[in-house]
Amino acid sequence: NHSGTINFNFTLRDNVGNNSAQANSLAALGKDHTGVASVNITIFNASARSDFNESNTETATTLISATNTTTAGYFNLTIDTSQFSDGIYNITIIVNDTNGNTNSTNFTNLRFDNTAPTGTYSCSPNPANNGDTVTCTCTASDGTSNINDSQTSFVSNPSSTSNGNTTLTCSFEDNAGNSGSTTVELEVKNPSGGGSSSSGGGSSSSGGGSTGFSYTSTISLENEDFEDLGTINQMLKVRQRVSLKIAGETHYVGVRELMTTSAKIEIFSDPVIVSLDIGEEAKVDIDDDDLYDVYVVLNGITNGKADLTITYIQEEIPQVETGEGVETTGEIVEEEEEPEGSNKMLIGLVVVIVIALALVFWILKKRKII
Repeated sequence: NHSGTINFNFTLRDNVGNNSAQANSLAALGKDHTGVASVNITIFNASARSDFNESNTETATTLISATNTTTAGYFNLTIDTSQFSDGIYNITIIVNDTNGNTNSTNFTNLRFDNTAPTGTYSCSPNPANNGDTVTCTCTASDGTSNINDSQTSFVSNPSSTSNGNTTLTCSFEDNAGNSGSTTVELEVKNPSGGGSSSSGGGSSSSGGGSTGFSYTSTISLENEDFEDLGTINQMLKVRQRVSLKIAGETHYVGVRELMTTSAKIEIFSDPVIVSLDIGEEAKVDIDDDDLYDVYVVLNGITNGKADLTITYIQEEIPQVETGEGVETTGEIVEEEEEPEGSNKMLIGLVVVIVIALALVFWILKKRKII
């Protein structure tokens, strides 16, 4: 099975020279194949001849390197298989000497495959209720060299503990080395179908603490522990997040708001929202163990996406508390929430004042004071 280029290395030998002078000259160098006159390489497909033909009609001396001290001659050829349609090919190498003698060697059943394999990826149930057991299957196929099963990778039982949409990826490879991938969007929701609670890692909304905010898609990086991944570079749009596995638990880094030169980045389970200008960084302790766990840098903003570098760290927090329950660096952005019931209290106060004024007016009028 081959894709791209193939390098052929042929050894050519002949015992008789073109003439005695040439034979004597090369004999002094230990070479005995002066009778090679030409080489022909022909590739045949399954049904037609002469897809490719290359000949070398130079004398034997041009096939021999001056620094070659062995008794063999060499002919090298690189063939780009992409110029042929995918299929099975046979190759014949014919060598002629100066006296008209011919010999040949054949390669058979070479598969040329330069087409990426395809696949399907599906999950059941989908949509899934929060807490359901979800089973995903990925099937890949290739019409020429078949699939290398050992190179197929996907998540078969994704987590359903977080509400929202998660993009899962299945990658695969055929036996010629061509790779392909396909994705599936897994939707997780409450059993009642109405809302997305706790997808922010224990908070009251999928955005990690802000009523009415939700992420539209999640890129899962939970195939490996974040500690093993070390550092990832990710482009995220607004309302898009990545999920990471840290110490066996799922945590998220998402983009809540995106401005021209800054972004509001949310790091949760325990939700922390930091406002970063381009080039700024933040560190967060997500498991309350007095060690920073996640280090985030906003590298830039391109085409409506935040360019983030997210790194796993274990760095001791200086003895300065910047928040209750979660330690972080960077500018923490508090959620602006209108005090609950403030409008109702104001309306009630106005009503009481009106009633009091009406009562005073009635008493004064009854006593004929006014």
